[in-house]
Amino acid sequence: MFPIQGSCNCGCVIYHVTAPFKAQVACHCKGCQKHSQSAFSIIGILNSHHFLIDTTKLNCWRKRGAKGEVANCYFCSGCGNRIYHQLENSRDYVLLKLGTLDDTSVINPRTHIWTCTKQDWFAIPSEAQQFKESPFF
Repeated sequence: MFPIQGSCNCGCVIYHVTAPFKAQVACHCKGCQKHSQSAFSIIGILNSHHFLIDTTKLNCWRKRGAKGEVANCYFCSGCGNRIYHQLENSRDYVLLKLGTLDDTSVINPRTHIWTCTKQDWFAIPSEAQQFKESPFF
């Protein structure tokens, strides 16, 4: 199954994931709702040495999270597609935007975070692990 590949909308950014994700998380925070233009964003957490990117055509902007952490948010300089985040205080991990995977059949988030701000119309599956905030970041 691994390595798996992903890319941005225009194809300028191509990356490879060489090992399974530590976790797949559906984040319901307001920032992810704005970013994804949906109820949540799906993130794959993986060790940074299992993430290989084939381009230098990335831009970065910094954002401060709800707990004060600073994240570097990397996106394609051509199409603007967000690819991944990396916390400044934890460069050992990549927070990959799983919607950028070429084969999305591997997506299966079993954890939902920031449920305190989730959209009322979305029902989280009963078997999913839920956190009002984030135990990860």
